Amino acid sequence: MTILINQVKVSALDELPDNIQTLVSLIPYGVEWFEEALTDEDNSLNFMSFDELIEALNEGLRETELLNLSKVNLVVSVQKLLEFTANDLRDLSYLSESDSNKEHRQSKEQDSLVMDRLKIKYKLVDNAFFAKLTQFFRQQKMGDYCLIYTGTLDEKITFYQVILYCEQQFTVSNKIKSDAINWAKTQAQNLSELADYYCFYLAWYHKKLTSGLDVNVLMEQLMPVVIQHLDCPLVTFELDKRTLNDAIIQWNDAGHSLGFSTLSAGLLNTVLNIEFVKGEDIPIKAEEYIKQLQDTLKNHLAVDSYINQAGMYRHYVFETAKQTLILNVNRVGCLSVFSDRPELIDAPVAEPLKGSTPQTLTQRTLQ
Repeated sequence: MTILINQVKVSALDELPDNIQTLVSLIPYGVEWFEEALTDEDNSLNFMSFDELIEALNEGLRETELLNLSKVNLVVSVQKLLEFTANDLRDLSYLSESDSNKEHRQSKEQDSLVMDRLKIKYKLVDNAFFAKLTQFFRQQKMGDYCLIYTGTLDEKITFYQVILYCEQQFTVSNKIKSDAINWAKTQAQNLSELADYYCFYLAWYHKKLTSGLDVNVLMEQLMPVVIQHLDCPLVTFELDKRTLNDAIIQWNDAGHSLGFSTLSAGLLNTVLNIEFVKGEDIPIKAEEYIKQLQDTLKNHLAVDSYINQAGMYRHYVFETAKQTLILNVNRVGCLSVFSDRPELIDAPVAEPLKGSTPQTLTQRTLQ
């Protein structure tokens, strides 16, 4: 099989860039497939880039975009690994080998330090977080809840991050947590939504004394506002912090607000960032928040950018004096607001937990 990269024939594995060679070796039977393919002269494969080759290789062999690196207790997308430097990929490959295959054996402590560095640098969570999710589900007696078993890696990571935020921001009884999860189950269609609606309930409960609103009434009042703000621009090129800022300003100047990545994320972001008392016009408060959010995004540059662990989208991180904002660009190029979770200064702080993003409803191409 002739393998062409941008119309240039590849004749041997060592002709590939170092990081691509390492990725081929990380994919189970990737090297064997590659060497066998080079001997097949009757067929040909043509890829536009080395990245496209490696993505197709894993998908073709495993029918998944994810790699299970069991030795380091990590599940990660090939797209995420393409973000690694060649040296970091070699370190990960070394750690993923069995001890007997390592030419220069390090201590387990040294291996652990290297892995911790990679997790921090590339914002990875290892499989230990699944145990924490399992504990939460067990505490809430959710063993028969089907969405637990259908959740994607992306949904589970989002669920973990939202629940951890809730544990840090809200100190409530186990009964209130149960009420929150039971209410969320009536709203959610996937694990990400379950987490968003669970946190929405806790945020409502936190503000209930001043608002007096029923949680369903609050939802009904916020829903039309958020639905009107699911519009997003489509970007067709890689954004750095300057071009991202230009895209946001251009979109706003055209009379649009940068929409939320999903309905549930929009509802959660809004309820976390508005204050209200009984009798106030909640939709007006929500519109004021969304306008302030647009101004914040226009007036700040992103401080970081990275592919998420599941390879579903690119995060753009904004830091302000009060909070961290995250925008997403998904695989079709939709730029949207994913996360705006403030530190609730007046909320008691609890101990941390122990133990795929849907496309927005409306999209327009950014010219």
